[in-house]
Amino acid sequence: MPSRREFEKAIQRAGSTGQRVAFLGALLAHETGLRDRLVIVGGSAISVYTKGTYVSEDVDIVGGKAAIGAVLERWGFRREAPYWRRDDLGLLVQPGRDRYFGNSDRLTTIETPYGPVMLAAVEDLVIRRLVYAKSQRDPRFMDEAALLLRDNGTDLDQAYLVHEVRYEGVEREYREAERRAGRK
Repeated sequence: MPSRREFEKAIQRAGSTGQRVAFLGALLAHETGLRDRLVIVGGSAISVYTKGTYVSEDVDIVGGKAAIGAVLERWGFRREAPYWRRDDLGLLVQPGRDRYFGNSDRLTTIETPYGPVMLAAVEDLVIRRLVYAKSQRDPRFMDEAALLLRDNGTDLDQAYLVHEVRYEGVEREYREAERRAGRK
């Protein structure tokens, strides 16, 4: 069980934003006992996948909110709903739903010095970014989708991705993201 000081040292050892997110996730997964039920999602997962090329302002986590909150409090985070903050470490954590609602067969396990951490499926991240690009008309979301497609294109489950693109009604956005990623 890492103490507050051991947690701080682990986070300070991280060489990139992506590593910081992965270390935090692995330590939380272990400490909460959630293990593979704790999943890093959203922009935080993109930070890990892109090795810090993309940087998110907060760490989005799916898992047991109560268990996550108890550990974060023990590690010196302060609650400012909906976030938990450690400004001295530059960490802003947002626990989300209690379980992952995506393609759980495509979750990625990242090994860290502190144990494994689960990341949202790249396909689910692409879909969410395309939905946000359409609904919020913010070009950053399209850029993030294109970055994920470019860096992970050969590893994607194309059948699942195309099915979800159609289901969400983001065909036009998907074609544009593919173009930006150099895939079309």
